[in-house]
Amino acid sequence: MNISVLIWDKNVSKEARESIENQEEVKATIYDALEYKDKNHAAYVAANNSPYLMISNGATIFKPDCLRKHAKVLQECPHVTIVYSDYRVCDREVEWYQYNMTFDSRTPAIPPYCMIRSDVFLGMRGFDMNSYPLENTELYLRLLQTRSAQHICEPLMKVFPIEEFTKEQIEQAQAYIRKKHYGPN
Repeated sequence: MNISVLIWDKNVSKEARESIENQEEVKATIYDALEYKDKNHAAYVAANNSPYLMISNGATIFKPDCLRKHAKVLQECPHVTIVYSDYRVCDREVEWYQYNMTFDSRTPAIPPYCMIRSDVFLGMRGFDMNSYPLENTELYLRLLQTRSAQHICEPLMKVFPIEEFTKEQIEQAQAYIRKKHYGPN
């Protein structure tokens, strides 16, 4: 099984790269979005090279069966577009929604690391780079409006948060996403 993994950070740890390269029953190709002049171009290249696209940061360590389990759900459930799992942050287990961006009571919790069908990603015209650095969050909101998600109730990743954006950058992206999805109020 061939899966593209889109890494969206400046620094990819050795452990993260090795955890992707050593997946069980999966050939994972890593696409470092920052190697491309246009980040969205990197995402399109990755999506065109395999049926499934995993979006992650450069500090996420995958369990050996993580990508296989995510892809299996997409293979067995054609109506499912997004698959996400629980994960551990710095060795302590957390519920997947506690570390997600929420915008208001109308907004579902957003999975920060997930696998999506590449054809759906391409059909949605990829990321909206006006929402950078929350372009993945904005994409998930668009996907969840018309598509279904599946949760794997098992921690399959170990996440080391990366603090590379300023509070102002995050707030600007949140404001853009709120206006785009919920109007000016």
